[in-house]
Amino acid sequence: MSAWLLKIIGVVFLGVMVDILYPNGTTNKFCKGIFSLITLLVIISPIFNINLDTIKGQNESIVVSSDYKTVNDRLLKSEIDIILDEYDINDATVEIDSILTNGEYYLSNIYVDIGNIVLSDFDVNINIYEDMAEKISKAIGIEKDKVIVYG
Repeated sequence: MSAWLLKIIGVVFLGVMVDILYPNGTTNKFCKGIFSLITLLVIISPIFNINLDTIKGQNESIVVSSDYKTVNDRLLKSEIDIILDEYDINDATVEIDSILTNGEYYLSNIYVDIGNIVLSDFDVNINIYEDMAEKISKAIGIEKDKVIVYG
């Protein structure tokens, strides 16, 4: 807000200085017209909020793409956290290996590190790695061999 106000003051000040320096005549009228147009554009610029990156269209697609990948990765992690909560596992580390190519989201692998958990005597005979990988693959809809549970 203060930068916008400083722009207005600067353009008006510059317009007054040009008005003082130029002699009366058609050049002075032309300069007054130009500076009044520039002042008007500076005043209404917050309404349009023109960003050069969106005009060029180069950087915007990269930002949108990385945001899309990040959102998908976070959604997958939250689904996996729900499955881990069923096993009472709170200290697991989930890493998602994914890429975004030509607007398509590809999930390569999901790595779940459960090395910090302690199994009770009841759970020792259960192959928790296979069971967890199967549940995660069914919940997310990917092949079981792409879910790697280790620890």
